[in-house]
Amino acid sequence: MRRTYANFSTSALALGFMSTAVWADVTAQDVWNNFETLAGANGYHFSTAPKRVGQDVVFGDVSITFKDPTQGNALQLDFSSLRFQGNPDGTVSIVVPSQIPFSQVVPVYEAGKVRKLIGVHSLKGAEIVASGTPDAISFGYRAENMSMTTIDQDPAVTPDMDLRLDMGDLRGRMDTAPNGGQTVNAEAKSIEYVLTLKEPDNIVNMFTGGYGDVVIASTTTVPMGQVATRTSFEQGQAGSVMYSFGSGRSEIALGGADKRTKVESTSRSGELRMTSNKNETSFDLSSEGLDIRVEAAGLGFPVTFSGDKLKLAGAMPTLASREPQAFNLEIALEDVALGDQLWSMFDPTNALSHAPMRLMLNVDGTGVQGFDLTPSQEELPKSTDAGWLETLNINALGVSLLGAELTGNGRFVFDSTDTKTYDGFPKPEGKADLRLTGLNAALDSLIKAGLVQADQMMMPRLMLGMFTRPVGDDAFETDLQFGKNGDIRMNGQRLR
Repeated sequence: MRRTYANFSTSALALGFMSTAVWADVTAQDVWNNFETLAGANGYHFSTAPKRVGQDVVFGDVSITFKDPTQGNALQLDFSSLRFQGNPDGTVSIVVPSQIPFSQVVPVYEAGKVRKLIGVHSLKGAEIVASGTPDAISFGYRAENMSMTTIDQDPAVTPDMDLRLDMGDLRGRMDTAPNGGQTVNAEAKSIEYVLTLKEPDNIVNMFTGGYGDVVIASTTTVPMGQVATRTSFEQGQAGSVMYSFGSGRSEIALGGADKRTKVESTSRSGELRMTSNKNETSFDLSSEGLDIRVEAAGLGFPVTFSGDKLKLAGAMPTLASREPQAFNLEIALEDVALGDQLWSMFDPTNALSHAPMRLMLNVDGTGVQGFDLTPSQEELPKSTDAGWLETLNINALGVSLLGAELTGNGRFVFDSTDTKTYDGFPKPEGKADLRLTGLNAALDSLIKAGLVQADQMMMPRLMLGMFTRPVGDDAFETDLQFGKNGDIRMNGQRLR
């Protein structure tokens, strides 16, 4: 369903052409020329030509269409009127109706089938003003409310889908550059959504939720609709996008009335950042104050857990190269806590440590990448090799669970000319240093909780003594070494 949901942004983009002026010296014809060029660069076409009425540019009934034959997408927006109206201060108002019907065709995963949707965009208190100069026009917009409602029109394609999206106190600005580049900044006090998927046998799946204090910012050096290619990146194409919200909530309800599963979540804030240029593509996704509650059919009680901070970030090359390029990855889960109901299932006597869990991993390195990240595939280097690692640095590793903690770091290099020693994987050489604390106490708590027997812990404790060095009270250190001859040693003990 991912592709289906993503295509709703296409119809929103058509309205998003429309941002408050600071300086201005443009005519209605200037703005229409820019608007037409901008729409065409993004793949939109007008069903009729406008007329000049005085200094204004005016449409009667007009449809704006978009087609992408490579993906099977199609969109049509129907305007009862569209007017580019000059103002005394040198700005131009773009006057649109409060109701804009649309129809949309989007592909589904089942081969040869598409989903046919109809809907309406509704605008309340909308003001759209263009300003600037003829070769660099800015579009400013605001609206008390903008909503979108869709209805699935093809019963042969399942699941049947209905969607409603509401945005309150919406405002923003889009600046255009002579080269077609665009900068977009938008804010919405609130965004609410309801998605309903109706399956056969009276199964109704619902996804509802909302976000507050939403901020969106993006930049691109080329028209947004232009398909990225290897050549366009080599010639300087670049872009970035940032999406953040102050609070969020969601509810997912799955299954029929007799076997219903519900997942509810809230978060204090969240943010997504992405950038892309010829050197690298990076992302940074984070969420704070996450609380999740799950009610599963037949379980009898809700399961809850929370996380103070979740983070996933990384960067990798945008374009393939036979020369080593840098990459990095960061994963962080901080203060992840399970609810009391879940703990009571396997620890009714409170023998285990219920301290929040933690996971942290920070790595970087270099490698040869044999593929491009661009959507356009025709310019990929003629090679079936996905690439290989050259170096890997474990800058930080941290895992905390049941009162025990593992930390460490390491440095490795890989010999891509030797893929026999490790069965097709480049031969590593390097060393990782590890520190483990609280493990004996954690093992004792597992025995006390009745989850394992004491004799089952004899072998783990023996291995701990063989492959680690005691450095304090229930604290151990060790090192894991990969030698140049393919040998592996842990704490000096040869494993291979």
